[in-house]
Amino acid sequence: MSPGPVDDSDEIRVRIVGLQAGYGPQTVVHGLDLHVGHGEIVGLLGRNGAGKSTTLKAVAGLLSGVAGQVIVDGQLISGSAYKRTQSILGLVPEGRSVFPSLTVSENLDVARADLDEACRLFPELTSRLSIRSGLLSGGEQQMLALARAIVRRPRLLLIDELSFGLSQRVSLRLLSRLRDYVRETGMSVILVEQHMSAMSKVADRVYIMQEGRIMLELPQAEIMSRGEEIRTVYLTG
Repeated sequence: MSPGPVDDSDEIRVRIVGLQAGYGPQTVVHGLDLHVGHGEIVGLLGRNGAGKSTTLKAVAGLLSGVAGQVIVDGQLISGSAYKRTQSILGLVPEGRSVFPSLTVSENLDVARADLDEACRLFPELTSRLSIRSGLLSGGEQQMLALARAIVRRPRLLLIDELSFGLSQRVSLRLLSRLRDYVRETGMSVILVEQHMSAMSKVADRVYIMQEGRIMLELPQAEIMSRGEEIRTVYLTG
């Protein structure tokens, strides 16, 4: 993919077209198409192995041999993950993606994230700035990881399993602040989550994935009303 202008709708910030990605000879994502609007959170739901995380890694530039197009604000995106995250994308990968030997303040500084803005997003971090991040609770580490990525205001934020291993209360706190900040700033988000109930509270739309393909697209209002169908057909087995 080489950078260049692409005609696009003003209402749609991100288009992913014909995305194909995998690992070595194994293709995991097959010709995936999706779009994200300005200020919209789009969720990816599916069982383990459906290709959700591979999709995020491919968009972020973390995989080689990727085919298809990633278009943000009418511009084709290419190059390394470092290049993409410096100028266009934010990424919160799966797991506790903080530097455990650095303090909270140092973690924010390394990412060139504004400390005051991070503390406005999560006041819980204010009293923890001088604490090494490895000593934080799991919820606090995820607050730091999210704050570090989001306060830089990327045009597209990719988040993989933010609530993994956290209590429902902490998960909802994180997702609620994400929702508020997206509304405030107009950034676009692709969110991978395992829990359908959490997704229904934060996502504007969801794509249901199965075996590397999108099988279903639903607005927020239909996520829980069709929950049994989604669980039976797409999330189990």
